[in-house]
Amino acid sequence: MEEVLLDYLRIFHFKNNSDGIVYTDGKVYLKNEKVGAGALTPEIESFFEKHADSISSSKRIQNIRFKGPKVLFIDYFEKLFESYEMFDFNSKKIAKKFRSHLTNAKRKDFILILFDMMTSQGKALVILTMEAKDGLQLENDNFNVVTDLLPDSTAKLKKAAIIFENETLKFRDELEEGIKEDDLPVRHAIVIDSQMIENNINLSFANFLDSQIIADKPTAVAKILLEVFPQQVRPYLEEGITRGIIKDELKRMFSTRRVSNFKDVTESLIVKKLLSQDKIKQAKLDSTTLAKKIFASARRKNNSINMKFEAEVSRIPKKILVDKRGGKNINVSISEASIEDGYVCFKEEKNEYVIKVKRSAVDIKNKA
Repeated sequence: MEEVLLDYLRIFHFKNNSDGIVYTDGKVYLKNEKVGAGALTPEIESFFEKHADSISSSKRIQNIRFKGPKVLFIDYFEKLFESYEMFDFNSKKIAKKFRSHLTNAKRKDFILILFDMMTSQGKALVILTMEAKDGLQLENDNFNVVTDLLPDSTAKLKKAAIIFENETLKFRDELEEGIKEDDLPVRHAIVIDSQMIENNINLSFANFLDSQIIADKPTAVAKILLEVFPQQVRPYLEEGITRGIIKDELKRMFSTRRVSNFKDVTESLIVKKLLSQDKIKQAKLDSTTLAKKIFASARRKNNSINMKFEAEVSRIPKKILVDKRGGKNINVSISEASIEDGYVCFKEEKNEYVIKVKRSAVDIKNKA
């Protein structure tokens, strides 16, 4: 469990009303008494300790890096914990930046929470967004107990971040050690960012933090591949092939987790006649040099991507057969990769579909 030991805490109350998204500043809560500030009680500290631990131990966290040492967020974060006055001033700057990245907010009120904590990597800033308790009025700051402050401790964290001070300031001062081409860079922060389309805060934490996700997870790698390959191979497409077809092929290719590299993917697209060898030769390229060109483009977008990688798309192309009664009698889902890899044979005949499945590929279960 992370050691919280709060020195500073602040809560901003966001509302979605007729004037758009507005927010009010909560007062600063301190470990040490100060006129005008609230007191951090053991009860409040315990509450946030649970949430900080849930972020650190979550399987949903993503590692991120700031896009550059001079980004705006680091300006606000750099001296945040130097004094009460700096925390008061810069936390307001962070809340304003947060508001500027919102395009839509859930109808319910929600709160932005900032507090400090100690981690195994040193001092850190924790940022949470949570729903406000129904009927909660935060304008007066009259919090008697922690249950008046926030929802219960089991409330779902939809968006959260922990920004590490040591790593961030080393990056700001350009004191990071150089990394080899096949090494992943040091993380500056971790985020949890559930992207729910309906009734959620429409904001990307990575953008809010002026950062990018490190490609250290197969799904993060796949996202980069789906963006870069269709864009870079456009001049070399075979007649009738579109960037959308290239994207669909990549989805099929990485519908199951696979270790590969930019050269193998490029050669596969050529072998499947999606890319024109003549156009590639006319550009004085071959599969190796084209792969390096695509890799260089990927590095410009996200310098944590490596030539060799493990990738898997989060959503894979499927054929789904559902009967006319809404799937009560027939509901079959087959990934296109299974068909392409030969585990399933799927044929469309005149009056029927024929599906053949290799015994070794499936387990059959009877369901009452």
